[in-house]
Amino acid sequence: MESVRFWRDPALPCYELRQAINSRACYRAHSHPVLSIGKVDAGQSRLRVKGQREIALGAGDVVVIPAYLLHSCNPRPDQFWGYRMLYLDVPALLAVAGPVSLEQAELPFSVCQPHDRPGLATRVDEAFDQLSTVTTAAQKQATLLALLAQLPHAPSERATIPLWLQTLNLTLQSAMPQGLSLAQLAALSGKSRSSLLAAYGQHYGSTPHQAIIDLRLNQAKQLLAQQQAVVSVALETGFTDQSHFSNAFKGRVAVTPQQYTRLLHR
Repeated sequence: MESVRFWRDPALPCYELRQAINSRACYRAHSHPVLSIGKVDAGQSRLRVKGQREIALGAGDVVVIPAYLLHSCNPRPDQFWGYRMLYLDVPALLAVAGPVSLEQAELPFSVCQPHDRPGLATRVDEAFDQLSTVTTAAQKQATLLALLAQLPHAPSERATIPLWLQTLNLTLQSAMPQGLSLAQLAALSGKSRSSLLAAYGQHYGSTPHQAIIDLRLNQAKQLLAQQQAVVSVALETGFTDQSHFSNAFKGRVAVTPQQYTRLLHR
């Protein structure tokens, strides 16, 4: 039987943990405005990043996906799989954790198979287990920092992303939930609209508009975790109506907003 669960901690709102068991749910290509760390627990899936070639994943594989990078990860046809996924706002974590090496916020995209990094899958399992059990916020904070230190720290892809594009994403975050038009973003960045779209697609595989939708949905999950009504969350996060919001939410989260609220462990 398929099972999906989510974990959040109101005392440490910088993370969300998701677990799926015997899942056949499929996702549209999407991004997250935070770092994503995933592990395949069972079965096989196909990962596609920035619309490029597929990468086959199997049990024990660990995936690290930087913020805003377009991706999709779905099971093979007519097969089930199980996985856990951690969504982590690293700057927010470091803001409450005190002085920690900022290199931990610069993790590149990577797929780590068991033979590549022996023991990593076990350490990720241990961290996820701790985050989904009753521990204090301080213990969870320590777990998250330790997990970041275990992950690959090769030269970050962010080093190749122009500073103006990184600044653009910060501008998008600060403009939520209203968002900004392409013309406004072009004016702020000093680029033409075509140049902006080309650069964003090259480095992230998506568009600023898609990033705005993903930012709104990320904010929506935070509000749903506070048990706000779905209709008010839809309006507060900039969607035109509840139907539009619910369709966008299910397309990226694979559950409805109502199901998300019921499945969330706080």
